[in-house]
Amino acid sequence: MKELKTQALCLRSADYGEANKILTLFSADFGKLSARVRSVKSPKSKLKQCSMPLCFGEYILVKSGDFYTVTGCTVEESFFASWSDVHKYSASQIVLEALDRLSEAGSPEPQNLVGAVRVLEAINYSEVTPYIYATHFLINLLPQQGIDIGEESELPYKIAHIFNAYRNAEVDELETLDFSMNDIIQSLTFVNIIYRDRLSEKFNSITEALKILNTLL
Repeated sequence: MKELKTQALCLRSADYGEANKILTLFSADFGKLSARVRSVKSPKSKLKQCSMPLCFGEYILVKSGDFYTVTGCTVEESFFASWSDVHKYSASQIVLEALDRLSEAGSPEPQNLVGAVRVLEAINYSEVTPYIYATHFLINLLPQQGIDIGEESELPYKIAHIFNAYRNAEVDELETLDFSMNDIIQSLTFVNIIYRDRLSEKFNSITEALKILNTLL
């Protein structure tokens, strides 16, 4: 069995048996993969934190055949604030679900890992509404899916203008965009429609986020 080290973000965690978990990791070196964590529910387990979604760090994996097992992890960021704020949590789940749905198992996409971590940091630490960062992430994934926002002629003029503002801004520039709450809701709604109608991808996390956002109007 070969030991491997890789930076990875935990996208999902599911119970497996009485004490174990199966993680979906987005890895810089190996792409999306599933990995087992043994006895993680034990009070003495040192792997509890790395077995939670949103954990980012250097994972130590052992591969046996087609299966991975997590044997250690140096946690670099757990995005703690995103667990205690409903809006930050909702926005961060959009990022995780997008990576999970749009990534092929075993296909490394290190640039998407870097982009996701930057966006999650902004969601976690910024005082700006976190949904602008999640929407920015979704819009910037579209070209990889073969969709050019500039060619979406059916978009209303205002939405096309907002999308261009998202596309042309860096993550650390998003807080300067003068968007109203209605602009934020409409842009997230339309990017959701594009993913649904053009790519047949339905994001539960976006549906939940829009429910939350509509209560703010």
